[in-house]
Formats: sequence, C-alpha cells, structure tokens
Amino acid sequence: MAQAQAKFLQKILTLDRRWIFLMVLIIALVFYKITLPMPVKVTQQTQSFYDAIEQLKAGEIVHITADYTLDVVPELYPMNKALVRRLLEKDVKIVASALWIEGVMLIDRVFNETCAELQREGKIKTYGVDYVNLGYKSGSDVVMTRLGTSFAETYPVDAKGTPVAQIPLMKRVKNFDNIALMVNFSVGHPGIREWLQQVQRRYNVKMLCGATGIMSPDLYSFYQSGQLKGFLAGLVGAAEYESLLNRPGMAHAGMTVQSFEHLIVILLIIVANIAFFLQKLNWGKRQ
Repeated sequence: MAQAQAKFLQKILTLDRRWIFLMVLIIALVFYKITLPMPVKVTQQTQSFYDAIEQLKAGEIVHITADYTLDVVPELYPMNKALVRRLLEKDVKIVASALWIEGVMLIDRVFNETCAELQREGKIKTYGVDYVNLGYKSGSDVVMTRLGTSFAETYPVDAKGTPVAQIPLMKRVKNFDNIALMVNFSVGHPGIREWLQQVQRRYNVKMLCGATGIMSPDLYSFYQSGQLKGFLAGLVGAAEYESLLNRPGMAHAGMTVQSFEHLIVILLIIVANIAFFLQKLNWGKRQ
C-alpha cells in the first residue's frame, strides 16, 4: 500500500506535460462552443467607448485603423467585429485602413463576416457605399500626417486596386474634417501612441482605441487627459463591450475558455504542491 502511494505521488510530480497540453486543448474546444454566462463588470473606459459610439448619427463617417497582427486576433478581433457590426447597424459609414500589412486581411475578414450576418437578418450593406477598405500603406507617421491633408492622395486606390475617385463613400472624405470619430486597434508601433501624437493633437480628432491587455495600462493617462475618449482593454474589454451591446459573441466565448483554462492550471498547481509536500513528509513510505 505504501509503495503504491509513493508511486502515485511520483506519477503526479512527473506527469508528462503533453497530457496538460491535451487537457488545455480539450477545454478550449469544448468551452469555445459552449459559452457559459460569465459575470462581466463594465469599466469606466469601456462605458466611455460605448457612449462615444452610441452618440454617432446615421451617415456619419468613422475611420478604423487595424494596426494589429494574427497573433493577437483572440484579443483584438472580437472587439473589432463587435464595433463594425454596431456601426453598420447604426448606418454609420466606415473607412478602414492599416499600417500593419496583416491588418488588410483582418479588415476584409471582419467586413465579410459581419455583412454576411447582417444579410441573413435582411440588412444589406454595400462595399463602397457603406464601408471601404483602403488597404495597407507603409510610412507610419508620414501616412498619418498626410491623411490630415488628403485621404485620396495618401490612398489613391483601395485594397482591391479600385481608384478611390470611383468609390462613392470616398467622395465624401477629403481629410479628418470629414471624420466624426477614429478608432485604432493597436498592438504596438505604429499604433495608438503615434496616432495620438500625429493626428489627435494636430487635427483635434475624436479618438477611441482597442488594445491588447499588456498595452492597456499605458492608455489610462491618455484617457484621463481626454486625448482618448474611451478604450477597450484586451479580451476583457471586448467582453465588456459585448455585454453593453447585449450581444455575447467571440469575446464571451474567449472569456469562458480563458476562465476554465485558468481554473485547470490552478487545480494542477494545487495538486502538484500537495503531492510535493506529501512526498517530502514521506507519506508514501509510512506503514
């Protein structure tokens, strides 16, 4: 009996990490499909983000910049999609662009998925009239400042290669004077800091942001100063925004997965520590 107990403790302490990876994978697959209601407390900056969007009127134009990459899609894509859907529902027009090349693909993805959902609900949105993807442009700060003079000169063609002069929506957009609000989804440089420095201060553009959780602590000073009218902080911020919209989606699913994965890791740590101390106390060797 004592030997069996000692072997059991040793197995726990030397558990192959691949079993842990398998458990995490199973939890992710199960709970991504089975979204459980999670308590979400809405923070002030998320409420401000929501309020700024709700104040927009039909026909106004929002500039969305997707300055993020595939590795942060779990954090930023849910908030990007929730925002695009809400804007299109309100008949707010969207001009999207990217300073990160992967952002072009992510913009297309969010437009295609959202418009397909709206079409199933009987709401038809038209490219070039309700939304446009200007694509990627290198140059960082230079691109930002040039937009203050002319969108058309900065992006002479859209992501599909269509001259912007032929796009109905772009005939309404000369520079930031025609933009009611700008929303940046940011993962690094160039990102929200540069947009604030080069555009918000210079052209007095009303600005919101969605950023990764690790970036969010740096945004509070910009929010408190009024440079940012609101922001969403990582997956939690996206889930808060979905709650305010009363439409749980990708962020809530991600929060469910994250919560249960954190729980299993905590349980494994507790079990491993109990096994470690029992082994130290020679629990398995006592008669």
